[in-house]
Amino acid sequence: MDEPKIGEKVKFWQEQDRINRELIPRVIKNHELLARHVESHEDGDSLARSQIEALETRTAEDDEAAKAQIEALEARVAELEGSADGFSNWASYAAIALAVVALALALVR
Repeated sequence: MDEPKIGEKVKFWQEQDRINRELIPRVIKNHELLARHVESHEDGDSLARSQIEALETRTAEDDEAAKAQIEALEARVAELEGSADGFSNWASYAAIALAVVALALALVR
């Protein structure tokens, strides 16, 4: 086998050195860009998580407020139903009274 001459070896390593001088800064730059990109998404993820938590809290508060309003309305309906029962009793008494008055007027004539 023919051993490469020292001059060819030097040329080879000089070419490798030139390639490395061009590639290594690019690799480092790409790494930094990627690291910044990943970091920015991590910040975005935490921002999104905090917004989701805020919306969940607000939704829970709205649910509680809605439940309180429903309970108040149910109490009001029950109150009105009780009033309606009282009114129907009053109306019955009024009808009886009118019947008695009508009967009395009929007897008086």
